[in-house]
Amino acid sequence: MYVGGAEANVLSNLTYWATPTSLITKLPEHPLGDWVLKQLQMSQIGTSLIQRGGDRVGLYFQETGVGHRPSQVIYDRSSSSFQTLNLENLHLESISDQVSWFHTSGITPSLSSHLSDLTLALVQMMKKHHIPVSFDVNYRRKLWTLEQAKNMLFKLIPYIDYLIVNEEDLGLFFDVQMKKTNIQKGTINLEEYRLALSQMIKQFNLKGIAVTLRTSVSATHNLWQGILQFNGKFHVSSQYDIQPIVDRIGSGDAFAAGLIYGFLNNFEPQRIIDFATAAGVSKHYILGDFNHASLTWIETLIKGEANGRILR
Repeated sequence: MYVGGAEANVLSNLTYWATPTSLITKLPEHPLGDWVLKQLQMSQIGTSLIQRGGDRVGLYFQETGVGHRPSQVIYDRSSSSFQTLNLENLHLESISDQVSWFHTSGITPSLSSHLSDLTLALVQMMKKHHIPVSFDVNYRRKLWTLEQAKNMLFKLIPYIDYLIVNEEDLGLFFDVQMKKTNIQKGTINLEEYRLALSQMIKQFNLKGIAVTLRTSVSATHNLWQGILQFNGKFHVSSQYDIQPIVDRIGSGDAFAAGLIYGFLNNFEPQRIIDFATAAGVSKHYILGDFNHASLTWIETLIKGEANGRILR
């Protein structure tokens, strides 16, 4: 059993890289809720904004895939404490001057209409206070319909600065058709992506768009690459051959954390996408949702010096 959740996963990376963080959520006041809270605290994620109350922690179950058998996820998140989160008790306006970045994902509004309204209110408040907002589309078809997800995204997008998507999201949400690209076969035409992302930046007045490109050779063997459109320029990471995969859950969140870390530390754009992609790659080799790859290890990956030899 592991503690997980898209936003918590992102924060676990950032705290491991010595970046102060704080999580907004709600946990029940019983032993399981206490255990989750303790796990967050052990990861040094800030917990001062976590409310207590409600009856249960949201759960999901994963059957890990192997070879051509895919992983399967079953969600059990109905009537969780998180769905009764109340913004009025958080006094966020009074702490906005302490916030340097806000991140959330499409999983949060997918859980209830109340959380959809709450997510919109939060990103509007951050925009009002000129706080950068990143949003990972994180579409989960088992949690809501594509129509519901698209309606919500287009309500949020005027308040988003940095959009994070995967190769599938571009077609599903933005009707981007890549005629010369076939991700399943590993054929990627980067010029198509450059043109599409440049157009999206202008259309939605975004500061940046990051995309993860994953080719699934099998459940335990993937090819992975990141691209970033930012400040009028297109940046591409190396492509990584990842095998065998230990646990890919949370790899997209590690990628998002790498982007945020790069922007907060004023990395050059090429270094940002290199760092974010390597951070996401590192998560594939770590059990559980949280990524504990050090800055040193990520730099080793970027330099191409990771060879699997025992370090002693």
